[in-house]
Amino acid sequence: MYKVSVIIPVYKVEKYIAQCLRSVLGQTLKELECILVDDCSPDASIDVARAVIAEFSDRAEDVKIIRHEVNRGAPQARRTGLDAASGQYVAHIDSDDWISQDCYEKMYAKAMDTGADVVTCGAYTVTDGVLSDFFFTPKVPEDRERRIRDAITLRINPHITMKLVRREFIDRIATPPAFMADDWMMTVQLALADTSWTAMADRLYFYRKFAESGSQYATDAASFIRRMESEKTNVDAVTDILADLGLSSKYRREIEARKCQTKRLLFKAMNNKDVRRAWRSAYPEVGLSFLLNRYLPMEYKIKHLFAMAGLLHPAYSLFKKLTGKD
Repeated sequence: MYKVSVIIPVYKVEKYIAQCLRSVLGQTLKELECILVDDCSPDASIDVARAVIAEFSDRAEDVKIIRHEVNRGAPQARRTGLDAASGQYVAHIDSDDWISQDCYEKMYAKAMDTGADVVTCGAYTVTDGVLSDFFFTPKVPEDRERRIRDAITLRINPHITMKLVRREFIDRIATPPAFMADDWMMTVQLALADTSWTAMADRLYFYRKFAESGSQYATDAASFIRRMESEKTNVDAVTDILADLGLSSKYRREIEARKCQTKRLLFKAMNNKDVRRAWRSAYPEVGLSFLLNRYLPMEYKIKHLFAMAGLLHPAYSLFKKLTGKD
């Protein structure tokens, strides 16, 4: 039996998949399987992947390639990989990122030493080849109750790619219905489950961040709205999960904060009337209660108030004019 199954969704990554796959197939942990899910990629990503697999002929039997006949999105590609996984633990990696050579050997050893169901690791952000500290630390609260609250409110790293998870737990969680905040939805469900967690300070994951000029996200108004609505779909799904568990009242403030964090995706495009309309229609039930929410920083509360008054874009423009910063 494999110790670790690594799942890689593949879609339009022909420039990056070679580095990602080499980092997985070159792992010092040998009892590892790699599952590539071709999400109907229209480019040469899978051809590049096959060429890399040929470089590791001794690992060829440990690699599966599964193809979707239509593009179904990263959350469903991960689920397809999970359904095919046979490892004791499961790891996810995005196909434009990569990992250190000893990543899964270290994380698996940590799981064995502690008996943890979830192991988190540190990461680097890589922007145009320059390394910097990742914007989340790998730390997680030991107390389960606080861990749940911190997971909902983004106070612990939501990225599933920086976690090694015992397969029996990740098998049970619901597949996120949308692409934005899908990692967060998976992390919240793992926190809600009766799981034990441990953290490693070692920076083992390399997260590729695209410079603003070459961002993978379009910046037109419709794209801002689409991303917000996608994230809202997953936030609503978690809200429903909490309701089904009878936990809506217990985590009301946490979900309220997360709803506000979803609306913040529109802040930079509030000069557009359709964006302003979408912002007003998202979670109107929050009202003014966000002002008393301890999970929201004062900076956010001020921006939210400006947005309510229709003054956020003028305020942004004035700030940029005075400081030269976005």
